[in-house]
This record gives sequence, structure tokens and C-alpha cells, in this order.
Amino acid sequence: MDCFLQVNRNPNLQHWYTMKVFFTILFIIQLTTPHLAYAGSILTRINKIDTKDSVELYCSFSSLPRYRSNIRGKRVDFILEKTTIDPKLTLFPPDDKIVKILSQNKNNKTILSFFFRYPPQRFEVTPNETENKLIVNILLGNPYSSALPNFSSKLQGLTILERTTKDYSNPLIATPYAADWKSFFKLYESKIKVSMPVQFTMLPFPAMAYLLPSKQENKTLLSDEIYELARQNLWNDILPILLEQITIEPDPEVKKKLALTYGEVLSRDNNFTDAYKQLYLLADEYTNEEIGIFAKYLLILIRARFEDPFIADFELRKLQHSMTQANPLTPYFLITQIETALATGQYTRMGELLKRDDIAFPEDTALIKELRQADYWYGTGDLIKAYIGYQLLEKNELLLNKIFSLNGYCDTLYQQKQFQESSRCYATLSSHLKDKAKLGIVNYRKYLAKLHFTPAAKMIDYFARIENTYPGTESGFRGAMKKTDLQYLTLENWSGNALLYYHAFAEKSTTRAIREEASFKEALIYRLNNENIKSVKCIMKFLRDFRMGELHQTGQALLIELFPLVIKEYVANQQYVEALVLAKQNRKLFLKNWVDISLLAELADSYNSIGIFNEASKLYLYLIPLSSEDQKEQYYLPLITASYEHGAYNIVEDYADQYSFRYPEGKYSTEILILRIKSLLAEGNFKQAIRLLPDTIPPTGEFSLLAAGLYFHENNYKKVVEILDRPLTLETDKQARSKFILAESYYQLEEFQKAGTFFAMVPEGSRHHDQALYRMAELHRKKGEKEVALKLYRELVETGSNTLWIKMARKEIQLINIF
Repeated sequence: MDCFLQVNRNPNLQHWYTMKVFFTILFIIQLTTPHLAYAGSILTRINKIDTKDSVELYCSFSSLPRYRSNIRGKRVDFILEKTTIDPKLTLFPPDDKIVKILSQNKNNKTILSFFFRYPPQRFEVTPNETENKLIVNILLGNPYSSALPNFSSKLQGLTILERTTKDYSNPLIATPYAADWKSFFKLYESKIKVSMPVQFTMLPFPAMAYLLPSKQENKTLLSDEIYELARQNLWNDILPILLEQITIEPDPEVKKKLALTYGEVLSRDNNFTDAYKQLYLLADEYTNEEIGIFAKYLLILIRARFEDPFIADFELRKLQHSMTQANPLTPYFLITQIETALATGQYTRMGELLKRDDIAFPEDTALIKELRQADYWYGTGDLIKAYIGYQLLEKNELLLNKIFSLNGYCDTLYQQKQFQESSRCYATLSSHLKDKAKLGIVNYRKYLAKLHFTPAAKMIDYFARIENTYPGTESGFRGAMKKTDLQYLTLENWSGNALLYYHAFAEKSTTRAIREEASFKEALIYRLNNENIKSVKCIMKFLRDFRMGELHQTGQALLIELFPLVIKEYVANQQYVEALVLAKQNRKLFLKNWVDISLLAELADSYNSIGIFNEASKLYLYLIPLSSEDQKEQYYLPLITASYEHGAYNIVEDYADQYSFRYPEGKYSTEILILRIKSLLAEGNFKQAIRLLPDTIPPTGEFSLLAAGLYFHENNYKKVVEILDRPLTLETDKQARSKFILAESYYQLEEFQKAGTFFAMVPEGSRHHDQALYRMAELHRKKGEKEVALKLYRELVETGSNTLWIKMARKEIQLINIF
């Protein structure tokens, strides 16, 4: 007591006692106050995970530090008190979101400075004290949040609106056939260009009736006989009569006119050579006279008809200066200019010539001009105007005898869905034709029109007639193809025959357009027969062979429809390499967003299945930011599984952190936790793995066995018994391990009866059987049943495979025999 009093009276001892009490209280306060007792923390790892509108940083420490952040526009300083950076740590590289990263250690603080492209809208830090981690969630800025910072802050984060409208650049959406692919055989008609020559307008007979000054008086120079023969188009019969008249004619002026008429009759008789000579001589001899101009014009006209309209067009331009408005030849000259422009495809020049209103057109030329106006509209693709223009002249002989115009009228009728009228029109046109190729294609078009108002089955013979009448020609192949279309549509179980025909057409047809159509139809029939793999191979070949064809976009549409079906079929058949090759060949479908990105999950599964875990992880990472919120979660489990299989255990931990942060009660939580624990075990972090175990272990077999194994490793046998001694569903090999761990735990807890019961359940094929047999022998020995124990030891020696337990059993046999 004296000593005690003495201490109290000693001022130095009193001070020492007071300071000791103060530091003890301070130590207790530090232990119970968050963010105050984390001195000496080391930043060991920092990983970045990008999402669509945000960035997440997962920072791992040796112990959790105090922290704060300072946001200054595009810069954020993340300040970590009493923290250093592990020398081995490598910061993630800058990108288009975080454009620059700096780190510095100052006054026992680590400052991480992040520079963003746009000022971030939110910078939140969530501590995970169990894991010694800080999870930083950064809502990124964008042009809108940057332009409207006050508005953005009121909304607590502003993201760019995405509109979910149909993408009409997607061929599958654009095509009219996707809803009913079989309708393609009925509805599709390839473009057919029926080309007809331009029939040039001749001057009314005789041409000398337009010669000044006599004009119509010149008609009296010819006899009634000549006019009657001309009316009957017997031009060859006129020639000797004219030749005799020229011979006996004394007047040189009249003789010139008769010579001009002779050349005209030769041209009307289609005698190009003699007509050319006759008219050339007149044009050359009388260059500066009116008759020479007429001869030049008639010469140009026969060159347009029989030689080359381009040459005629050139010659007409040279003669243009001789055509005055008063010249009676001028309207016909202009008509010829219009017709040569039409024949040479000069539609701009033709349009300009048709607009001329400074020339008076006689009645017959006015009708011709109206007809050529309709031809102009048809040639320039203005089909409605062309249809009206032709309609106005429908019953006029002029239209019915000009095959270029008649062909245009037939086509406009067809385009206006006037199919009966169009069929009759093509019948009329065919009566003017002698050329076999043109006749074949006109008749084919006539039957196409007829098909629109006649039952398909009745039209098969018509197209067979085209096939047989014009074999080896374009019209013959088209007739055969349409016949095959109708047979496929009307006959049962005919798709096999159709495939053979389309394949043959694709190989042998004379035109690229027919080969293209046949190739596509072959692929399409495979699709309609649900032979999707064959179809996709055909359509990919089709798209390679016909890159610029009329059906290329329709082929793309079929591929887009087939692609996910074939990928799924390959995956279902475990043809993973084929699925990946197909995806690689058609990666543009993903780039253009023409197929659902969820299909990438099938490809990721394929990579996983053939052991290419790194590529699988990349695909899952690509899917997560692009997917909607309700779809993201499903990709985490395969992503984490792929990372685990790849041996990237530290990444497993980060992805698992991200999942638990986003989905605290996620439906894959248990499976992901198992993978996380396994990753920690693979790195030898047993204690950290045990800390992750929940207080109540879910009654799933795999999780229960994993947790029991961890507690067993830590000698916590009571926890093992609590987990495993309950109904669990396990695979056969895992049941053996479960029974052994449970039995060994009861053994260590000295509950020997229960231990023996579970040791007896360990099957012979199990790797734990030898140890279980040894333990059972021990239990019998402990109960004094030496004979039973001896029998079990001997069984172990004779049948066992584990040398350690065999050796121990032999020693026990020796000891039993001694004692």
C-alpha cells in the first residue's frame, strides 16, 4: 500500500500512468473508427472494366486505406491516405474514355489523377472491407452532358439517347420475300430488256414533192402506174419504168428530179448499195442546189437505216445549216434528228429537239413527234408519261407499225399491270418479227403477262413450248426456268427435281442473269427444305459469284436469316470449329449489326468448348456493354468460367466483384462464388477463400463439397459435419469424397460410430477407399475387435493401391500379431 501511495505521489510515475491510459484509449478508438486505422496500405492491383456509359475500377490493397476524391472538370484526383503503390503494379493504358493517367506519392499519400475526354458526371467509391477493395464507379460524360452541365447534374447523369428503329439498310428487313420465301418463285421476275431497232420515218412518196419551188406540182412527173405500184410496195417493179423515163426525158431539171426519185425507190426497196451510189452521185454533183440537199438528206437516212445511226447523227449535224424554217423538208429533217438521237441513246439531245417550237409540223409529222415523245419518256424511265403517250396513239396505225414504240407500249402496259392488254400487245409485236432471238423473248414476255391471269398449272406447257422452240437461247433458258418454277409450286414432292434443274441452269445458261437466278433458287429450296447448312454453303458461293447482280441483296437477306440458324445447329452438333469458321467468314454481319449480337454467345461457347478460352472471354466482354440491362447478367457466368478455365484467376476475382456489385442478389451468385473460391484456391489463398464463404452454405452439392473441403483443410470438423451431413445431390465420384470427408471429420471429433458408418460408404473404386479401410480397421481395433481389424488391414494390403496406407497397414498387422 505504501508502495502504491508512493507511486501516486511520484509526479513522473503519475505522468507515465496518464499517458499509458491515453494511448490505450486512443488505440481502442482507432480500432473502432472506420478509415482511421489503415496506415501502411499498399495498392497491389487496379483493373478497369468498361461498360457502355461508365467505367469501373477495382482497386485491391493490402489493407483498406482512407480515401477521398477531388473532381475538377475533366480531371479527377483519387487521393489514398498513407498508401504506396506496389512496384510491380502496372496501370492500365489510356483510351478514348480515360485519356491520361498520372500517379504520384506526396506526403505519404498516393494520388491517382484521371483525365477524361468529357467531364465525368459521377465518381462514386464503394469500399469492400472484407476483400480490402475499393470499387470506383465512374459515369462518363458525353457531348450532351458537357454542353448542359446544370441540366445533367439535375438528372444525376445524362446519357445519349439511342433510338431503336428498324434498320432498313438490313437486307432481311428490306426484302419483300422474307415473310414468305416460297413466294419468290411466283413473284420474282428478272429484268428483261427487249431491244427493238428504231424504224426511221421516210418522206412521203415521192420526195421530190417537197422540192422548191414546184413542190406538189412535181408529183405530175410520175405516172398513175407508178403510184399504184408504190401503194402496193412493189418498188422493184417501179425501177425499170423510172429508168426508161429518165432515159427519154429531154429536160435536165426534170431528169434530176427523176434521178432523185430513182435513188429514193432503191432505198425503199432496201437496196442499200445501189441507193447509196445513186444518191451520193446526186449529192456530189449538185452540192449547192436544192436537189443536192435533198439527196444528202436521203443518203443520211439510208445510212441511219442500213449502216450506223451514229454516222447519220454526225452527218445530220453538218447538214443542219441548210435547213431553214421555210424549207418544207425541215420538219422531216428534225424528225430524223430526233430518231437518230433515240437510236443512239442520246436522250438529253432528244429531249432538247422535242422541245423545239419554232417549226410548224404537218399533220403526219405531228403524230410522229407525239410518238417519239412517248418513246423519249419510255427511254428515260418515266413510264407513267410514256403509258399515257402511247395510250393516246393506241389505235393509230403509226404505233402499230413502229416496233420500237410498240415494244415500249407493251412494256408500259405490263408495268401498269394491264396484263391482258400487254399479252395482246406482245402478240401483235411478235407478228412483225422475223429475228428468232427477239421473237423468242417477246413470246416469253407474252406468256409472263398471260401467267398473271391464268392458273399456273395451265401455263407450264406454254413455257415448255418456249424452251423447246428456242433451245440454247436466252428465251429458251428463261422458259425452262419459269416452267420449273411452276412445277415446283404446283406439283407435290417436286423440290428434288427442281434442285437438279436449277443446278443445271446455273451451270449451263447462256446469260449471267439466268445463272444468278438459278443459283439463288437452288439455295432457297435447300432453305425451304430445312437443309440450312447446305443452303448457307450455296448462298455464300452465290454471293461470291454474283457480287454486283440484281439478286445480291436478296441473297444477303437469305444469308442473314440462315446465319443464326446454322450457327446454332453447328453448336448443337458440337461442330464448334465449323461455327467459328462460318462466323469469321461473315463477320461483317456483326459489324453492320445485321444479326442479333446475342449470337456471339453461341460463338463464345464454341471457343470455350474447343479450349480457346481467351477468345471466348473477349466475346463475352464485347457482349456485356452492348447488351441491354436485362441481358447483361447472363454473360457474366460464362465470362468468369472462361477466365477460370484460362487460368486468369486474378481476373476472375475482378469480374466476380463487378457481378456482385451490379447484382447483389444475382441468380448466378452461387456459381460465380464457387468459381471465385476455386480461383483463390488455385493461387493458394485458403484463408481468403474461407472468408468468402457465407454463414449458411446453400444446399447445392458442388458448393457444399467445396465449402466442406475448405473447412476440412482448416481442421474445422464441426463445420464440415454441419455442411455434409444433410441430403445432397452429388455425382458418384463426388459422393465418395463427400462421404470420406464427413467420416474423417466425425473421426477427428471422436464420434467413432458415425465415422464408421460413413467410412463404410466409401466405394472401392474411390481414391479414398484405402484410407477409409484403414480408418475402419482402426475403429474396430479401438473397440477390441482385433480379428476384424486384422482382416481389414490384410484386405488393404492385398487390394490397396496407395503405398502409404498399405505400409501403415502392414505395421499395424505386425503390432497386432506381437501383442
